[in-house]
Amino acid sequence: MWDQCGVSQPAFHSLGSDTVNPVEFEFVKTAACQNTARKSCPEVAVNVPGVVALRDSDRPREIVTMTPAAWTDFVAAVKAGEYDLSV
Repeated sequence: MWDQCGVSQPAFHSLGSDTVNPVEFEFVKTAACQNTARKSCPEVAVNVPGVVALRDSDRPREIVTMTPAAWTDFVAAVKAGEYDLSV
């Protein structure tokens, strides 16, 4: 999936990984997920220079990281409908 949009494979880190300290990430949710009735929401952190971190609010110990360039490519692919699940 990642290679299709020219994005390199993102890195996956679990809490306690020696390559990334997840405590440094300041995750935020989209406005749509601010409602506490929603259980599972994607969270993004961009406060660590050179890293974009993603996680699912239901699994906060599992973190995927990528470069800002890879994130930009991923967002462009989503906007272009490449990952439209309704099709």
